[in-house]
Amino acid sequence: MSVKLHSKAGSVTPDMLDLNPRDEAPSILVIEEGQIKEEELRSVKKSKEWLLEGLQKRNYKKIEDILYREWSETDGFYIQPYPKENSHI
Repeated sequence: MSVKLHSKAGSVTPDMLDLNPRDEAPSILVIEEGQIKEEELRSVKKSKEWLLEGLQKRNYKKIEDILYREWSETDGFYIQPYPKENSHI
């Protein structure tokens, strides 16, 4: 017995559409719960100063305000601040 999907039921892949999507670099968690992940920064050859400059450019003044921040070479930064109190109002 063999199991084979019907071609009409399978998923479309980029190759089927002659697309060449770029490979995405993994994202690295560099701040978690307001704390700098120094080992992860070193693994991507970035400094604490680089991290702080990036936060200032995006108008974040304190690391403690950041729930988490990720960085990847292909996508840059993703920052998730802590929810503001009374944000539901």
